[in-house]
Amino acid sequence: MKRIGFVGVPGSGKSAVARGVAASAYNRIGKVELVGEYARRFLTKYGAVTDVFDQFRILQKQLEWEDIVPEKEIDVSITESPIHMGFLYVMEMRNPDNEKDTMYVNDIFKTMNKVNCPTRYDVIFHLPPLWLPSHDGVRPDNQFEENWRIESDSRIQFIFKLFPPKHFVTIQGTTLDARIEECLSFCEKAFKPNVGTPEVPIPSDKLSYTGLLGSRMGVQNNDPFEKYDNPSFYAK
Repeated sequence: MKRIGFVGVPGSGKSAVARGVAASAYNRIGKVELVGEYARRFLTKYGAVTDVFDQFRILQKQLEWEDIVPEKEIDVSITESPIHMGFLYVMEMRNPDNEKDTMYVNDIFKTMNKVNCPTRYDVIFHLPPLWLPSHDGVRPDNQFEENWRIESDSRIQFIFKLFPPKHFVTIQGTTLDARIEECLSFCEKAFKPNVGTPEVPIPSDKLSYTGLLGSRMGVQNNDPFEKYDNPSFYAK
């Protein structure tokens, strides 16, 4: 089974692109399972993520969600929140004078290092920021600041130098559909599926979901992600 993930700052379109790729994957890269982002479930149930321990909990649950995908039945596991993304927020939340924070940061780092040996992800798609996230009342104000978004985007790329996938690909497209197509085309070449398979409707048993609950990250004004919000889209 191949694993692919999508990374980027809030508003980069991780969820929408991941779902768009999943919707078109069966005819192009095989049977897929889409793994949702546990952090969304955490926000809905417990409110804002406020400390390093919260991030440690989110890491453990995200890892569980990814690992329950049945490897013998699925060709490609797609996650909209690879476990290493949590390290971005851990670096900001850690209080260097707090011994518990230091302990949890060490545990998080060791866990990420351990699960990446052997390499965990076949492809990580990096989505540069194009849109702003929605004001959901939970997201910190600094995530809407341009300087934070630029710096965090650079940190994300650094994180995946520490925990490298087999392929790290920065997507160049500037529209939702272009980004989806760019990801699918890369996967077709990297995974080398059979060429010339006639297109058929996606059977309902060929696309499954793990943790696909919780509100999606939106954008201001015109929302290009809307059609990917409805789970019925994936059963077309």
